[in-house]
Amino acid sequence: MAIEVKRAGAPQAEPGFFVAYDDLGVDNRFVVSAGGEDNPAKGGVKLRTLLRQSTRFVNS
Repeated sequence: MAIEVKRAGAPQAEPGFFVAYDDLGVDNRFVVSAGGEDNPAKGGVKLRTLLRQSTRFVNS
């Protein structure tokens, strides 16, 4: 699992994130932000709110 945490209003994964998860062979890719909604993003990345992502870790 690869996670990039953003504080921006319109979060997106940076180019280095894509390079890193390709090098590591990671299947699950997330960009976590403070607000907004959960959405898919380019390159198979999922945009998640901080609350939803933290709840996911607690419940797993």
